[in-house]
Amino acid sequence: MGKRESGVGQIIGTVGVILSLAFVGYEIRQNTQVARAATVQSLSDQSIEILLAWSLDDEAVDLLGRVLKGQLPADFTEAENVRLRLMYITGLRSVEAGYRQLALSLMGDTEWMGGAAAMYRAPYLVERWSEFRPALASDFAEWFETEYGLR
Repeated sequence: MGKRESGVGQIIGTVGVILSLAFVGYEIRQNTQVARAATVQSLSDQSIEILLAWSLDDEAVDLLGRVLKGQLPADFTEAENVRLRLMYITGLRSVEAGYRQLALSLMGDTEWMGGAAAMYRAPYLVERWSEFRPALASDFAEWFETEYGLR
């Protein structure tokens, strides 16, 4: 084989490699979009499950209504405060899941749901935050404090 045919073969081989890499890049981009969509759907499903469970529970509706009206921990019985703690931790875990997906770039800012802002800015949480914070990862807790003005 002459130098000319060898050069043509190398060019064809190089073009083939470039096209293959372009195709792989395209496939990776498509897979990333699918992963992002699945992440957003999963977080949406999780939020819906939590909100549906709370909305179907008359006591939970009453407790959250009182929290949103500005009542403080002293306004609740011990049992109600325990229940609210569990509800808040559940909600915070859902927000943390979104925070983690955002940090991993599996979800963009436009898909970020952020959670129930009114619930997380309520005086009830502000007063009890020091009790809830140790149950959360420190990086998430720091982000949450900044995001919801708890510092």
